[in-house]
Amino acid sequence: MRKVLRILFLLYFAVSCDGRYESPIPHRDVMLDLNLNGMDKDLFPTLSTKSFVETRTASERLGYGGLLVVHGFGDDVGGTGLVLHAYDLSCPNEARPDIRILPDSTGLRAICSVCGATFGIAYVVGAPESGSKHFLRSYRVFRVDEYRYRVTN
Repeated sequence: MRKVLRILFLLYFAVSCDGRYESPIPHRDVMLDLNLNGMDKDLFPTLSTKSFVETRTASERLGYGGLLVVHGFGDDVGGTGLVLHAYDLSCPNEARPDIRILPDSTGLRAICSVCGATFGIAYVVGAPESGSKHFLRSYRVFRVDEYRYRVTN
């Protein structure tokens, strides 16, 4: 509970100046379909992560530096037990598509190997934990049907 309050507190201050947080990661189109009954079934376990740096179909768009999808915690709107979060893989401190964050073995945080910044990824906001004042650029994930989800912006 204390960690959730800390994240909400950080989020409040990040957007309180003008009501909007502007990420240093440039806007790029995002559209990724996930099939948890097929090629993306490795996202079923809680705190599992999957990185996408190359498109699998012609219609996919992977943001600025690729996508990180996390089976984390939050509101389970569809009642499936799956709560997926998606973030751009680019470190917001570096703001380059070739410098990417890497999820740690716990699935709770991601770390930039260049600047060392850490970010919480198991909850929806991608909040900085250390080494950064910037949040990860996050994307919407919505349920299409029982096993299919779509990541978009």
